[in-house]
Amino acid sequence: MIARFAYYRRPGAFLVDTFPQLANSKIFNMISSWRKEGKEMQEKDTEIYRNFWERLKREIKEGMAPHSWGKGFIQSDYQKLGIDELGAIYAAYLCLCSIVI
Repeated sequence: MIARFAYYRRPGAFLVDTFPQLANSKIFNMISSWRKEGKEMQEKDTEIYRNFWERLKREIKEGMAPHSWGKGFIQSDYQKLGIDELGAIYAAYLCLCSIVI
C-alpha cells in the first residue's frame, strides 16, 4: 500500500493530473490506462481500509474498542448525512491520515 501511495500520488504520475480536462476526452481515455490503473488502486486500497473498518466495528460490538475518533464515527448516524459505508470508510481513513501527518 505504501509503495502504491508513493508511486501514484507523486505529482505528474499521470498526464491527466496535470491537465484534468483530458479526463473527459474519449480519445485520451482510449490510449491512456489512467482510469484502469486508478480503479485497480482503489479496489486494493478499499480492501485494506475495509478490513480496518470491519475490525473496529467488531471490536466495538465486543466492547473492546478503545476510545477513538473512528469509534465515535462508526457509532454516529453518518448514514443520515448521506454517507454510505464506502464513503465512511474513506472518510475515516482520511481523518486518520491527517492526524498522523
